[in-house]
Amino acid sequence: LVTPDRTLARRVAVELRRWGIAVDDSAGQPLDGTAPGVFVRLLAQAALTAEPVAILALLKHPLAAFGQKASDCRKAARALEIALFRGPGRISTIASLAADIANVRFSMDMKADHIVPRARRRLSKSDWAAAEAMAARVSAILGPLAKLGQSPSLSVADAAGALVEAFDRAIDDGSGSATPLWDEPAGAGLATLLGGLAAASRLELAPSEFPSFLRAAMAGATVTPSLGTDPRIHIWGTLEARLQSVDRLVLGGLDESVWPGDIRTDPFLSRQMRAAIGLSPPERRVGLSAHDFSQALSASEVIVTRAEKRGGAPTVMSRWLQRLTALIGPEETAALRARGDHHVHLARGLDRVPPSAVAPVRRPHPRPAVAARPRELSITSVEKLIRDPYEVYARLILQLEPLDPIGQRADARIRGTLIHEAFADFTREWVGQPFDDAARDRLLAIWREKFSVIADFPEVHAVWSLLAERIAGWMADWEDERDGRVASRHPEIKGEYLIDAPAGPFKLNGRADRIDIFRDGSIGIYDYKTGAPPSPKQVLLFSPQLALEGAMATAGAFGAAFAGRSLSEVAWIALGKAGRENPVRSAVDDGIRPDAIAAEALLMFRTLVARYDDPSHGYASQARPMFERRFPGDYDHLARVSEWRLVAAPGGAP
Repeated sequence: LVTPDRTLARRVAVELRRWGIAVDDSAGQPLDGTAPGVFVRLLAQAALTAEPVAILALLKHPLAAFGQKASDCRKAARALEIALFRGPGRISTIASLAADIANVRFSMDMKADHIVPRARRRLSKSDWAAAEAMAARVSAILGPLAKLGQSPSLSVADAAGALVEAFDRAIDDGSGSATPLWDEPAGAGLATLLGGLAAASRLELAPSEFPSFLRAAMAGATVTPSLGTDPRIHIWGTLEARLQSVDRLVLGGLDESVWPGDIRTDPFLSRQMRAAIGLSPPERRVGLSAHDFSQALSASEVIVTRAEKRGGAPTVMSRWLQRLTALIGPEETAALRARGDHHVHLARGLDRVPPSAVAPVRRPHPRPAVAARPRELSITSVEKLIRDPYEVYARLILQLEPLDPIGQRADARIRGTLIHEAFADFTREWVGQPFDDAARDRLLAIWREKFSVIADFPEVHAVWSLLAERIAGWMADWEDERDGRVASRHPEIKGEYLIDAPAGPFKLNGRADRIDIFRDGSIGIYDYKTGAPPSPKQVLLFSPQLALEGAMATAGAFGAAFAGRSLSEVAWIALGKAGRENPVRSAVDDGIRPDAIAAEALLMFRTLVARYDDPSHGYASQARPMFERRFPGDYDHLARVSEWRLVAAPGGAP
């Protein structure tokens, strides 16, 4: 293969591996694409930026050992990932990794971490020990380079020396020697590059610029291919092809701007200036390319290829092919294309699947045995069972828990948890006291204490700190206005309720944000919302949470103090509206009694449970989504939603 297109050459080399063919590429391999080159770049990025993604990529690199066996390193890296990097949190420096893990464990033991990822709670003692040991190793190995990055300017020579030392220690699997890797072509090229950088004693950069500088320096270096390639096949550039001959040549990339390349005007030297100082004109390269093409075309057997599109845009045939087809005429051109189409047909047939073997993807509709189906459900999961039953199947039956994102920000779930806890603590504490400015100040103090756990996210912390004053002022006024008719307030009450079902008793459990007992003997149920609450029409169809809480409360599921009482108010409190308008949103339409809605919701829940006690009824994906999701669900990739949503297969689940 003769081509000036390096991307095409790399793709061909990779494609030939399907048949176990190692090809000799005369241009070599870019150093920044080799395993040692990538590893060194990750070392520099992890040490100088302390980015979680860079640290994890480094620990999971095939060369990573960090003083232990490769398998033990991978296991410890997974434990460290879950213990420290998954979920909310930020890493300040490489040296703080061990201290950060200790803080995480302390906060979990003290139950002070309100945002502990589920996967972190499942780590065993041995996992924690492995994570702590790996953090200590990473800090010790990358510490010298990270310490250099704390200065305003970084000496390239010092950084290169620290990189060599960190590289030797990071790839050491316990044998104490990295010499064999340095002797390989990629290792030798890397040693030459780092040795040259170590000699640049006067070059200094900002620490944040060094990883990009290192990558740019490596991009210009190539690695000579090692021995063991197939002697019958080669990839050459146009220069190498001039000096050698073979039985068959494939000329690839015969498109304008590729072969020949674009003529670029020098922004610093005009044509007159180039001629004045004795430089050749830009068109000379086109002439040389034409010479290369004509010489290669004179081989005994030649296959000429081009791309009809590059990057999705149509291409223009090389000027030499245009002249060739004009010279030989349309009949000979058609004959040439016909012979070429034979090879194209063979290439396309490699991965072609017969149409009879292709079946449209159907909406998943698993039907596990009734004995494997859950016999209890939380109140919040009822909405998921209505909207997307497949999520309940994956989470509760398959017991698949999604991992939190790496370096997750404080999202709506975390903010909601903190707000609920702040209101609950305030309601328990402020009993029998007037709701005046003192109440507002106390609520603000509790709020600030709770939100201190997300101080590492200043943008989120600042926004909700500003909203806190507005919400606290509204809450004090709202409580003062209704204080005369409220006998007692009960926040964050857990409860469970058993119903009879075809497959046996079924438990509904959950937590009510707040239940108030009024002086007339009735009760009110409230749920705090940081986002938009459901409308009354959605309560029975999609979001029966509050209505089911009302049914559980009157049945005594939340305690005997609420049993037998009537519901006078069932409402959401949209905190985002507080201070601008009344945030209290009733969960029932005007003229409809809350008791009736609660009874109807309980009846519908019994029907829903009975339906899933039927072995023929399955857990369909997105059965009633109401709105298409703006963001994918946790299990949409498992359900292959993007595939079956486009074309519904015949016979699929409704």
